[in-house]
Parts: sequence; structure tokens; C-alpha cells
Amino acid sequence: MTDTSQQIDPKRPWIDDARDAPATMKFLPSLLFPGGRTSRVHFTRGWTILFFARLFSILIPFALMAVFGAAGAETQALGVLYGLVPLTFVLTLLMSTVLHARRLADAERPAALAGLVWLPVLLGVGVFLLLVATQSPDLATSADSSNGFGRPQNPQDQFQSWVSGQASLAFLVYAITLVCVTVWSLLWVGRLPNGGGRIKDRFAA
Repeated sequence: MTDTSQQIDPKRPWIDDARDAPATMKFLPSLLFPGGRTSRVHFTRGWTILFFARLFSILIPFALMAVFGAAGAETQALGVLYGLVPLTFVLTLLMSTVLHARRLADAERPAALAGLVWLPVLLGVGVFLLLVATQSPDLATSADSSNGFGRPQNPQDQFQSWVSGQASLAFLVYAITLVCVTVWSLLWVGRLPNGGGRIKDRFAA
């Protein structure tokens, strides 16, 4: 029988640092106050909250629009829900920066590395602007350009289609970079020992 008298949290015997106890976590300082420090387990919990906040901000508007649309109800009024996506994205990005800065500071690493969470956005926007600046849309104004049904395409529709193509390439760069940053965040930042040190030393202890 395992002795639980000396365990920090009997329900989570793998916690070996009192600072990692879930009951001691203060969510608002961890997400809003960049000057402090956040322990390893608290970082993972905060990261999970931000992930689901961003995920639900995307899924809920689309789900509601689909349900109301299937029911035959007016969905124009629900369009305002799409504003939650960029708003939540910006807020969670700022909170993620704070959370990473606190975790890195606690692990005795440069807090400036938290800026890496902005890399996917910066690269995605940079690629999009570069494509738009260096390429020009091939807009056909004659009847030779059709939409596949024998009708000429509107030049404005052609331009929107061209912009969507550039945005798709930029989003691909964003998505690939986001995966890389996520791996760095979870497998390095999230595993650094509290108070400094190397990851392999924590597992060797």
C-alpha cells in the first residue's frame, strides 16, 4: 500500500513540488501579470485553458449558424458571433505570451523567448503581404474567362478568388509554424524544471 502521508496531492502522486499543486494555482495572475512566475504544472493547465478557449470560439459560431440554418431560421443576426474569433484569438495570444514569459522566468530561461508564440502569426501575415506585393492578379476582362458554366466571371470575383489563394498559402505557413511552436511549448517550455535546471536532470532525479 502506498504511503500518502507525505504526498503533496494524493490524487496526483506524480506531483513532487508544492508549487505545482492544482489547489494553489491562481489563473488570473498566470494569464495577465507578466512579472511573476508560473510553475510547470500550472503552465500546462493554463495552456490547456487557452487552447480550448480558442477552439470553442471557432466551433460555437459555426455550430450555431449550422443549427439555425438547418432549422430555416434567419442567421444574419448571428453573424456578429464571427467577431468572437479574431477577438478571442488576440486575447488568447496575449495571455499565452504572458504565460510563457512567466514559465520561462521561473525556469531561469530568457523570458523574451515567449515572443516565439507570435512567430506563426508574423510569418503568416508576412508571407501574405509578400505574395500580394510581388504578384499581380491575372484578371481576365473578356468573355474568355468563365466560371465553368459559360458565363463570364466578374473581375471583382476573380480578384477575391486570387486573394483567397494567397491567403491559403499564408495560412499553410501559419499552420506549419504553429505546429512547431506548439511542440516547443509543450515538450520544452512545459517540461522545464521549476526553479531552473535541465529537463533530463529532472527525470534522472
